[in-house]
Parts: sequence; structure tokens; C-alpha cells
Amino acid sequence: MDRTYLTPFDCYEEIGSQLTSAVPEPWKSITIELEIEAIDEIAEYCIYYTPKGWFRREGQFFIDDPSLVECFYRLARLTSKPEIGYFTKCKFVLSEDGAYRVEFTYPE
Repeated sequence: MDRTYLTPFDCYEEIGSQLTSAVPEPWKSITIELEIEAIDEIAEYCIYYTPKGWFRREGQFFIDDPSLVECFYRLARLTSKPEIGYFTKCKFVLSEDGAYRVEFTYPE
């Protein structure tokens, strides 16, 4: 990782930056859904977006940069709580106006 992420907002900024840099065409929204199976070891994710001005509803792309997943691992550490631990799933939705929404799922 090139940066030090001190707060969750640092992570959100980096995630948004990587998504907007990699999306292959003009877009209305971009969503990444990530699942952590083992912190610092195994994560799976899917990125999809709503294109601007197209009839098709959704497209997908992949970011082949380990720093994206590393940023989510850091986010898991920053948002963990002793009573619930790390999140196991994270959904990050970025709108074209820069607004974002983040949803976490924790182990039961």
C-alpha cells in the first residue's frame, strides 16, 4: 500500500478513487461487494456499474491491483469492535455526484 489509512474515510476515498479510475465508460453508479473469508488472506469481490446513456442496465469490471483489497482489510481493522469483530461483507456504492453509501455485515 502506498498510503497510510488512518481513518475509515481515508479508505473510502481510496476505494472511490480506484473505482473511478478503472471504470471503462461513463457511469451513474459503481458498486463493489467484497467478502472477507480470512483477514489478510482471502477476499472475493465483484464490481459492477450502471452506465450513463446506455440501454443496458449494468456492466462489470475487475481491478487487478492488490492495494484495493488491502484497503478493505485496513477498513475492516478500523471499523472492528471487540464485541463483533471484523466485518465479513462490505458493500460500497458510489454515485456520480461523489456521494457514497457503505454497508457492513458482521459474523453472527
